[in-house]
Amino acid sequence: LVEIVPQIERIFARYGSGFLTADSDATWAQPTHDRLRSKLLRRVESVADLLSATHQHDAAIACYRKALEVEPLTESLYCGLMQCFAATGRHAEALSTYERCRRVLNDQLGIKPSPRTEALACQFKAS
Repeated sequence: LVEIVPQIERIFARYGSGFLTADSDATWAQPTHDRLRSKLLRRVESVADLLSATHQHDAAIACYRKALEVEPLTESLYCGLMQCFAATGRHAEALSTYERCRRVLNDQLGIKPSPRTEALACQFKAS
């Protein structure tokens, strides 16, 4: 499964900054852009979750990070990344990821992380 990471990196390289981004006035393309972006992120998150579940944490970390580059507002990606860092004993990186999540959600949406994310972060603070 770890060999899938280079394939995901190639997919993100092809995706670039999105579907038809050069034509910013193409409002007709927005629904397609949103659908493709969402599909890409769901697939990558599924792969990252599977990698994590099979204890291939470094590969999962790479997937979560790539997905967050495309969509930094997806809280579940931060949670997956935090769990991978914790599983590899990198609690400081898990907390740093939580802080980034908290800051991004607050700055961009004016909201706090979910109770699930907060509870996850509390586990790392206690470690």
